[in-house]
Amino acid sequence: MTIKRLNYFHHQFLQVGEFQDEQSYHRDMRLRHNLSQHGAGIVEGLQVTGSSQTVTLGQGLAIDRQGREIVIDSDTPITIPNRPSASFYMVIAYRDDSENDSYKSTQAGMTDKYTRVVETYEISWPSGAPGTGENKLILARLTTDAGGNIVGVPDLSPRTEAAGKLGEGAGAGELKFRLKDRVPAEWPGIRAAERSPAVDGVQNLDVEANKTSFSGDVEIVGTLHVSTIEKQTELRIDDNIITVNTYPPQPTPRNVNGGLEVYRGGTAPNAQIVWNEALDRWQAGDAGSRDNIALAGEVASHFHPTTGHRHSGAAGDGPKVAHADLNNILAVAPASADGAQDKHLSNAQAKVWQDHVNLTAGNPHNTTAAMIGALPAADYGFKNSAVAGVVFNQTNANGATQTITTNFRTQFVWLAGAVNAVLGGRWFGTSVSGYADLRQSLVQRCSGAAIARLAVVPYWEIMAQNAFALCWARFTDATVSPNRNETMSVAVTAVTGTDLSLRLSRSTTTGLGQLPQFTVTLQLICFG
Repeated sequence: MTIKRLNYFHHQFLQVGEFQDEQSYHRDMRLRHNLSQHGAGIVEGLQVTGSSQTVTLGQGLAIDRQGREIVIDSDTPITIPNRPSASFYMVIAYRDDSENDSYKSTQAGMTDKYTRVVETYEISWPSGAPGTGENKLILARLTTDAGGNIVGVPDLSPRTEAAGKLGEGAGAGELKFRLKDRVPAEWPGIRAAERSPAVDGVQNLDVEANKTSFSGDVEIVGTLHVSTIEKQTELRIDDNIITVNTYPPQPTPRNVNGGLEVYRGGTAPNAQIVWNEALDRWQAGDAGSRDNIALAGEVASHFHPTTGHRHSGAAGDGPKVAHADLNNILAVAPASADGAQDKHLSNAQAKVWQDHVNLTAGNPHNTTAAMIGALPAADYGFKNSAVAGVVFNQTNANGATQTITTNFRTQFVWLAGAVNAVLGGRWFGTSVSGYADLRQSLVQRCSGAAIARLAVVPYWEIMAQNAFALCWARFTDATVSPNRNETMSVAVTAVTGTDLSLRLSRSTTTGLGQLPQFTVTLQLICFG
């Protein structure tokens, strides 16, 4: 649609149509601005309070899904419908009042005309939330008791807030978020700055806030540098050392334990390694039943006593016991329960065991293939494998094929890949996976996706799709007119004793244009 505005000149004859066009031009441009820069939703105010069977709609401003402003210039009491023991919504919608008696024409012969169109609103009370096709905004959700009176306070959580939008690469070196009852110096913000020195090509994004919370998962692609992690000043990670129970220096240790605990889901006591300050030693085990861990000095005194039995017989080590002295010690099996005296396996028994361990030839235990579950060679179906890469893009017409040479008949294919397309000047994409069982027929399945860039909230969406192909994806661009749309899939179409053929299928919805650019990048591993 071409945008036009009136072009005035002297002695021009203007009629009603010209004035309506002039008004429509400015009104349409304002609606476009509202949707592109703010979106639909509550801009400010329009608070809903109340009790009994009356609510008060506070003054404020909202923008509907066509970009029209809904203005409430003063607090307005409204009686709710009589619905005992119910839950329903309070919904507002824009309305043009073109026959308002306050502006009825008094001009002779035109008393059936009106000099003003009043931009007003209407309130409705549906039991369910408005659908995406309804141009209505939720103000609150109400719950009533058996007498039809409001229970508690109106629930404002279902409301949609209009938000300012920044264009791509908006020149905002620093963003500040206004907080009520706070001076600007205390508002949290985000600041972009180039790190010094600038020649290293690294830029910083600094978040200025007392606390930054993430409700979802946080993925860090690069390196995470942490100088200090604190929980009430009790935990610190520094120089690869985790320090707990930090506190200012004092003459004597503080009697507080610290350590590591592994949570086991509540089905068993948690596992612990704890430094027990009262015992001055490490303990390990599960919660409530920890054993002491011997310290280094205790281990040394146990294995290297200054007197008593020693093996080496070195100076100061006590009496020497040579290997020959062990020949006549009574032998005992390892599983014996005899605790009357210390016993060792004799050298003769040790030699028999060692000879058996060192045996490298023959089959001393007469082990058969059936004992270890071995299968005949004929039962192994896949003896060959090959890896291949395939790329299709917008230069390939519908039905374009590519051939992969494996030098064997492929029976099974695993696929991992990615599909990407330009929507509204930006790349959008997702990963895909699939397989093909080619032993009897061309059985093919994949996990693909449908991706759309929208002109309205939520601006983009992605839905997983299962398809009968190795790869499947659909892209829709609703930000341009006419919309662009393309569905692309790749499937195995033929298998020979040495080759594998893949075909690209492309289609668009009637009335929609093709996408300007896309790529389908596939990695396959073939077995045969």
